[in-house]
Amino acid sequence: MKPITSHFSAGLASVACVVSLFCSGCGAAPKSMPSVAPAPTPPARTVVVPEPLTPPAAVVRFVNAESRFVVIDFGPNRLPGMGDELVVMRGTTKAGKVRITPPSRGSLVTADILEGTVAVGDTLP
Repeated sequence: MKPITSHFSAGLASVACVVSLFCSGCGAAPKSMPSVAPAPTPPARTVVVPEPLTPPAAVVRFVNAESRFVVIDFGPNRLPGMGDELVVMRGTTKAGKVRITPPSRGSLVTADILEGTVAVGDTLP
């Protein structure tokens, strides 16, 4: 019969061998964790300032370029006084300037073109 110490040594050697095999993976280079990219920064917000939603005070309805006068429709708005000079706009650009003249009927008034080129659809703010 073998002494207990040799049995114990053989068993201990076997356990040590198995433990060293399992632990050898721990000594390897550490596996890197999958990198987590930082959340992208949202783009800078652009502030859009809308144009006012107020309708124009008046709209040019007729143009006589040869005689340099226009007919302007003021709709329900207050009519300007005779001789008042008003700016005419095409979109956001100044198209011309007019002077209110007689006659007027209801919401329609006539005006002489003082400067610029006024077209049907131009507005008076």
